[in-house]
Amino acid sequence: MTEEQSKLIDSIIAEFNKISAQPIEPRPFNLIDISPIIEKNRVKEQWKADHLARSEEWQKRAENEANRIASLLQQDLHPLKIEVEKRTIIIINSASYHLYMRVDVKSESFTDPYGDAWKFPVRFEYQLQPTCGPRFQSIQELVDSELFAEEIRGLLSKQK
Repeated sequence: MTEEQSKLIDSIIAEFNKISAQPIEPRPFNLIDISPIIEKNRVKEQWKADHLARSEEWQKRAENEANRIASLLQQDLHPLKIEVEKRTIIIINSASYHLYMRVDVKSESFTDPYGDAWKFPVRFEYQLQPTCGPRFQSIQELVDSELFAEEIRGLLSKQK
């Protein structure tokens, strides 16, 4: 081997040793940079936590709204019994006929920076007999409706 070749090999070995001596960040992959995936997961976890916190808060607010409405209805409809079970208001006459009012939480979809849709609560909706009645945007709209008036008249007429 010539002196030139020996110098070349020595310089290659020195460069290799220099690179090997540098601290390297531990990464799960050698060629693939997964930091964008890690960031995406972090953002998704943040959106999920925000979604859960807001949903719980709105459920509590809906229960408080149902209690508030029940209190007002008790003052207005004193011959009838008013009960609340979570977000459902039950109006009962003396003959045990029931009318149900429900406070629901209306959600709308929002998209995170990565294109995934999340439903976040935005307002209340009110409904008589939760499985079949129309939905109202406000409690005033519900109590002003002809449907509500008919149901209350029916309960009052069936009193013992």
